[in-house]
Amino acid sequence: MCKACNSGGKPIGAIWWRVSTGDQLEASPDIQIAGALELANQDGCQIPQENILGTDWHSLSVWESPPMERLKEKVRNESIHGVFMYDADRGPDKPVHRLLFRALCKENGVPIRCVHGQVPDGEMGEVMEFMSAWVKERQVLRAQQGARDGLRARATLKGLPVNGNAPYGFRFCKEGGIPVALEPDPDTYPVACLIWRMALAGFSTRAIQRALSDVPTPRGGKQWSPRTITGILHNPAYGGRYYALRQAVKEPERRRKASYGKSSTKRLNLDEAHYLPDFQIIDQVVTWEEFQQVQEQLTRNKENSTRNAKRFYMLRGMLFCGADGRRLSGHALRQRYVYECPRRRGRDPGETCSCPRLPGTKLEDRIWDKVSAFLRDPQLFAAEMERRKSGGGDEDSNIHETLDDLARKLRDVDRRETELVNLKLRGQVSEVPFEWSGALLRADRSYLLDEIQRQKAVLATRKRQEDAADTLTSLRGALVQRLETATPEGRRWVLEQLDTRITVPTTGDLEISVGVPDPEWDCVNYTQGQ
Repeated sequence: MCKACNSGGKPIGAIWWRVSTGDQLEASPDIQIAGALELANQDGCQIPQENILGTDWHSLSVWESPPMERLKEKVRNESIHGVFMYDADRGPDKPVHRLLFRALCKENGVPIRCVHGQVPDGEMGEVMEFMSAWVKERQVLRAQQGARDGLRARATLKGLPVNGNAPYGFRFCKEGGIPVALEPDPDTYPVACLIWRMALAGFSTRAIQRALSDVPTPRGGKQWSPRTITGILHNPAYGGRYYALRQAVKEPERRRKASYGKSSTKRLNLDEAHYLPDFQIIDQVVTWEEFQQVQEQLTRNKENSTRNAKRFYMLRGMLFCGADGRRLSGHALRQRYVYECPRRRGRDPGETCSCPRLPGTKLEDRIWDKVSAFLRDPQLFAAEMERRKSGGGDEDSNIHETLDDLARKLRDVDRRETELVNLKLRGQVSEVPFEWSGALLRADRSYLLDEIQRQKAVLATRKRQEDAADTLTSLRGALVQRLETATPEGRRWVLEQLDTRITVPTTGDLEISVGVPDPEWDCVNYTQGQ
């Protein structure tokens, strides 16, 4: 009996469905499956439940997705009589993948049957299939780019949030339907304050999660997830500053599970997002300094996480590959342990890294000897700090010159904006050019204000670094007390307070960079070769 027939001799087929957006109602999975089942019944084919394959895929390639791999395997094994689809464009989206799937089915004698838009045969059919997929791909890319451009214009030109979702604990104040500020939501604002108080007190994300066991989640659920809590703690709105465009869509990961192909996002650094200086936040939860303090703590917690570690690694999170900047990881190797770049072990795709493998115990002793020697030498320590304190005059002068230039440009924007309004009042500028010119001037103003704020932040950081030199004696004394009797954990504590960073080049000497923290935990860097 033919492999593609059941015990009764009835041919067996397979159904392929695909949706590419979450709101695709006109061709939902149920509609596609029902239409393909009806076509299969007309052809006299039976469709077992396990042969109904498809995916909710938010990207432009389903070729390597697990459901498509299973369908291709059934075609290769000739275990199905035909592939039934609702529409020809529900196949692979990439033009080359669509032709590959067509060739695979043709080679194994498996016809492709569609309810709508039947795939034509012959060379002309291949050309038409390729062009259809290419046009569809262009349309999707243009739609995605248009959506991104629209959101960016809303933030950069109009100075407005890009969506209607207010941060947890707040709600939008609106004037004429346009959001102009954030105000506390009386139902959730106290919970947001509790989360931040616990974070400032040093509670871990898991501890905060346990404390919220009786509080409904933002979506009304019963169990808070650590990701929800960290999302709140990473949002600068709680520190009094509203940033738009804080996330960017990234290509779905190639995971071999149900989440394969789901659209996902990555959090951008604040300098990559767009700051809305005129967007008011009423009763911010914490100060900006407290917000930054929590960010540093979250970063340190992530780097020092021991959840999956089987042994103590003194330099965990402090070693960096000189080739690609990745953190070196520690792992057991026979009767010892080593540090090496993840790319050496094949964890990441791409070319194997040439960064050397380093013996764990010897490297830790070597780094500790150099750092402790630096701390024990008061002359070297004080000389370096004095050099840092007095050597920033030129840089400070350059920053002040930059601020003066930015202020001049900002005044020029004010002048041009005034001239534009006068021209409009005299009837010398029509409505459309007036709106476009005004939008461009507002964009220039927003950029200049952002840059002025960034330069002032750099200047403030340098000031704190200079102030750190005044507390060197007490700070050094507190650290030196730990040197003589330091356990491995104590050694790591000292290295953490110094913000130690070791760069491992592919050839040559190690580069050890340490810092001396001031009372606000800003570091003055000192670089010492091997």
